[in-house]
Amino acid sequence: MSILLIGQSLGIVPDKSHSLLENRKNITEILAIQFALAAEKNDFIQIEKTLNILVNRNLDILSGAVRKSDGVFFAVVGAHDEYWQINENNAPSLTHIQVPIFQDDQIWGVVEISFAPLLGNNLLEEIKNSFWGFMLFVAVSGLFGHLLMLKRALKELDPSGVVPQRIKSAFDTLTEGILILDEQGRILLANNAFSQKVALPSDSLIGKEVSKLNWEKSSVEQLKEDWPYPWAESLKKRKIQTRIRLNFNSTRQDKSIFMINSAPILGNDNQCKGALVTFDDVTEIEENNLKLDLMLKNLESSRNEISRQNNELKKLAEIDPLTGFYNRRALTSYFNEAFNLSREQGSNLICIMLDIDHFKSVNDNYGHQVGDEVIKLVTIISRESLRDTDIVGRYGGEEFCLVLLNIDIETALKIAERIRTNVMNATTYHAFGIERVTISLGISLITDGAQDINGMIDLADKALYYSKKNGRNRVTVWRDIAQEDSSADTVDNAEKSGTSVAVVNDTANIDINQLIGKIKELEQLNEKQQKLIEHHTSYDSGTGLLNRFGLQERLKTAISYATRSGCYVAILSLSLNSYQRVYNTLGYEAAEKFIVDASRRISSILRTTDVVSSGTGTTGLDSMLSRKNESGFYILLSELKRSEPITQIINRIYLAFNQALIIEGFNINTDSAIGVSIYPIDDLNAANLLSYADLALNNAESSGIGKCQFYSKEINHQYLSEIQLESDLIRAIEQSEFEVFYQPIVDIEHNVISKFEALLRWHHPEKGILTAADFIGVAERSGLILHIGDWVLREAIKQLAIWRKEVSDEIQISVNISAAQLQFEGLVGKVISYLREYEVPLKNLVLEITESMIMQSIEGSAQLLNKLHDMGVQIALDDFGVGYASFQYLQKFPIDIVKIDRSFMSDINEDTDNNAIVLAIIEMSKKMGMTVVAEGVETEKQFKHLCKLKCDEAQGYLLGHPMPKEHAYSALKRLNLATERQFVVVNQ
Repeated sequence: MSILLIGQSLGIVPDKSHSLLENRKNITEILAIQFALAAEKNDFIQIEKTLNILVNRNLDILSGAVRKSDGVFFAVVGAHDEYWQINENNAPSLTHIQVPIFQDDQIWGVVEISFAPLLGNNLLEEIKNSFWGFMLFVAVSGLFGHLLMLKRALKELDPSGVVPQRIKSAFDTLTEGILILDEQGRILLANNAFSQKVALPSDSLIGKEVSKLNWEKSSVEQLKEDWPYPWAESLKKRKIQTRIRLNFNSTRQDKSIFMINSAPILGNDNQCKGALVTFDDVTEIEENNLKLDLMLKNLESSRNEISRQNNELKKLAEIDPLTGFYNRRALTSYFNEAFNLSREQGSNLICIMLDIDHFKSVNDNYGHQVGDEVIKLVTIISRESLRDTDIVGRYGGEEFCLVLLNIDIETALKIAERIRTNVMNATTYHAFGIERVTISLGISLITDGAQDINGMIDLADKALYYSKKNGRNRVTVWRDIAQEDSSADTVDNAEKSGTSVAVVNDTANIDINQLIGKIKELEQLNEKQQKLIEHHTSYDSGTGLLNRFGLQERLKTAISYATRSGCYVAILSLSLNSYQRVYNTLGYEAAEKFIVDASRRISSILRTTDVVSSGTGTTGLDSMLSRKNESGFYILLSELKRSEPITQIINRIYLAFNQALIIEGFNINTDSAIGVSIYPIDDLNAANLLSYADLALNNAESSGIGKCQFYSKEINHQYLSEIQLESDLIRAIEQSEFEVFYQPIVDIEHNVISKFEALLRWHHPEKGILTAADFIGVAERSGLILHIGDWVLREAIKQLAIWRKEVSDEIQISVNISAAQLQFEGLVGKVISYLREYEVPLKNLVLEITESMIMQSIEGSAQLLNKLHDMGVQIALDDFGVGYASFQYLQKFPIDIVKIDRSFMSDINEDTDNNAIVLAIIEMSKKMGMTVVAEGVETEKQFKHLCKLKCDEAQGYLLGHPMPKEHAYSALKRLNLATERQFVVVNQ
């Protein structure tokens, strides 16, 4: 079009109207010349004939006439009166042309020619015959051509056209959701199953990025910024992704759960051209699984109740009420079964007869009630060292029979020695006035030649008699004494006959110094023995940890301290249910190794101030790990200021046991449960606290593996509430329920807003707006604080960039940093990257820390803060004056701003201690080159007094509540340039 217009202006584009016009001019001029020549010859007949021929033969000429000078027509051809329509001035036009005829230099007349309209008789013909008609034709033709090309291009670019219809039809027959994506992750094909599952029409899905659909991440791992969707991983790394769980929130307000598989589509050049993604809807399966689990739990509960009742009946018939062991009748029955089975299988079987030494004297001197307590204690200690598969029965009075299946003699000896040592070292007898209780044991094997269980018991009984005869408090194996000859009797007879008396009575050669040396040696030996006895009394020989009795003494000390200091003390009773499974399958040694490894793992995850007891004692009372029994531990937590750290320890224990322990090449999953009691909430007595922790553990185990329960219903409710709050926090991160509010900080001297403090708020769907104080503790203990803190930092810097452009480039925002962020090595990089991303100078950002945070790691905190400060970021010390820090510590840290804690603002005036403290902080801080901010300013009196004290800045409800960014922006625009000597009140 442009080219045609330029050609038209230059005259190089053919124009029909122009040609017609030139032709008419030429005809008229030729006619005028001919008529002039004829007029000179007075040949008027020729004029008339010529005119007639011209009009009749030329369709472009409508009429013609020769009009003489007096106005009379000389000749007329055609309907001249009708066609000859000229203007009032008789001026010729393109359709009406007059040519004068001269005779003797005088005008004789004129020739009048009426032509047809130059471009036609109507608008259509005019457009058709003009240049603009040609232009219109070119434009319309070009438009239709462009639309045709555009339609073909759109057809080529249509994503739905990439995949043939027959393939889509095939995919539509599948019940599994299918998507085919291009290289950018846009949807090229979505089958009917997928569109139905997500409640979106197939056509509306074509061309959309699948990652921007309403997906909901289902785990903490997926909340990480760098976590890729499975199809993104396939497109980027050409990897096949399988069984990735994702939730989808459809427009129907319901949630679908998909198991997603993704595979890259590779071209001939081995380049990724797209991805094939399948979506297996497992929503119904999971719902059915939950229902099935509930049914199974109910069924299991019913089965357990029936089993419990059966066990109660069986217990009444088989169990000795005092000891809880089998009575003699039941022992005989089960021993017979084990004996016959061992004979058939050729496996080993060991019988141990155990008898309490000097038990008659215990009954005689202390009474039968104390004797029963001694029997029960020996029972408890024996059970701790035995397996569930071992058969234990009370044979009669103070004598017991232990039957050990599938075990070698060396292991049996270790078990017997352990029982003997633990009985001897127990201190519970002291409560009854008994110094020590000992036992003797005799062992026989099925291979010793006994024909039945009575024979095995008889041989073990003989070995027991040998132990008692030879000093008691020892273990004897029948096999070792069966082959002894009569030399032992000879020695005994010689001793009885007094042949050694001469040696004893021969005192002539005794050296007094040697005797004194021997006495000292015996005293030292006795001292070592006493220490060894004390150690065995308080410590578990297998792990080196305190046993229950040793822990109880430490617990009493911890309670005594807590009473004076107003602290809390907690007891955690931990059960490892995997121990018995390891014992039954891999044996005693493997089970003990399992316990040792578990104790080390627990020790490693206790907080750094926790102290784990060992054979060398402890270095503090903050926490202590103790072995409770064969499969459990106690954890003592003392000097607690509140109960929240208990939950943190519990979470870390469960987290530590998420990884399997490797025992003899096998991966052993550690199933655990925890019960908790707290001083002084649950009780004031140490023994009761231990018992209550065990009761809570029993309730936790009844609820299922991996459960925790507090003895106190109130604390248990708090624990469950905290678990729920942690779950809500994960949802809040996924659904962006957080918002940053901003509280103004006012320059007292100039009465302007100098900066804002960024404060986190949570729009909880049920509880409304929550402040950070309501959930930040849970966020820190769960590890979510890093994600939340990073989001707040980024949002604040983003808002800072907007206000710098729209209001003032001097405005600052202060952001609180958590202790976890301060320990995070990547904090400096995060801060710098966000500032660069939003083009914000480092000087406009203030990072707030607290005294307690820097006191946790003085050197590490100083190093990180120095890096930030050297780059230009300002550092503020929050809540100054109520923690541990002093001005001496302030010299070690690059502090730019000191924020006086709000507690000093109450009743501040010239006569109070608070006034003196605030004045000292202001003067000292200014001498050190620091800006001082007073927090918690709520009255005009406080503000004016701070002005008198020359405090730099103030913050509080008087000057402005925390507010959304829109309100903060309005306040900033309204008050940023204020200069009046009045205190600024943003709330107004």
